[in-house]
Amino acid sequence: YFSFVAFSSRYAVVGNIEGFSTNANATFENPAGLQRAGRASFSSFGTQIMEEATYANIAYSFTTRWGKFGLGHMFVAVDDIAHTKVNQDQEFEPASYFKYRSSLTRLSYSALLWPKMAWGTSLNGYKTELYQLQAQGYNQDLGLLFLPTEQLSFSILGKNIWTQSKLKYNNNTSESLPRQLLISSELARTDLTAYAQWKYLYAYQKHLAAVGLQIHPKWLRSLRLSIGHKENLAVESVTKTLSLGTVLPLGNWEFAYAYESSDHPQFDHYNYFSISWSARSDDGTNP
Repeated sequence: YFSFVAFSSRYAVVGNIEGFSTNANATFENPAGLQRAGRASFSSFGTQIMEEATYANIAYSFTTRWGKFGLGHMFVAVDDIAHTKVNQDQEFEPASYFKYRSSLTRLSYSALLWPKMAWGTSLNGYKTELYQLQAQGYNQDLGLLFLPTEQLSFSILGKNIWTQSKLKYNNNTSESLPRQLLISSELARTDLTAYAQWKYLYAYQKHLAAVGLQIHPKWLRSLRLSIGHKENLAVESVTKTLSLGTVLPLGNWEFAYAYESSDHPQFDHYNYFSISWSARSDDGTNP
């Protein structure tokens, strides 16, 4: 369930490294990262997967006296899937059409533990529909964001931490939601920002690594050039993916583009574009 889908172009271009978003998109990553979002923030993202599935998400975050809240929704949908039958000529032909849709809705909350440490949690609601099969389930993410210095940040995130909570189908079967542990780091310098991430998938007992680099050219401070490299879990092996792209902050807006090579040889190129907006704090800076 959305474990390997990019949440935004900024996220995709640095190798799907989570925890360091500075806008409402943090509700899809480490919810503790909402502390780095503005007073209010909005983000939106959409793409096509293998030219058949439509994927999109939208998120909004806001600040209150009790902490920061975020609300996000994402879905993957495929329409006009053929349900076939054998005709008189012993050939397959469409008898009817149905759709597939999976969605995830998240309600997130974040607050400061100490001046340089924040915690956050997300309540996740899952739904899926395929032909006559329907399912729904609930779980929770829990994260920490630690900023020991102005340049160095660490993110720790546990996904779907309720081990007994399952996705329940209307045919009386159930499925475990994928548990993950992610530990990520960010080192920001004047001219570049470096990222690294270690991910553990409990269901497969697999370790996946990712690294990313974002360059801030001296001759064009408003433009950020990015590259990422990550490991992906395939059916029987671990594959590797390269991503390239740019991030362009313009005032309260941020535009991001990413190119990513695919794990699937027949669909070897993906292009992503995302947009976000953040209202700054009263002093003109993000909290």
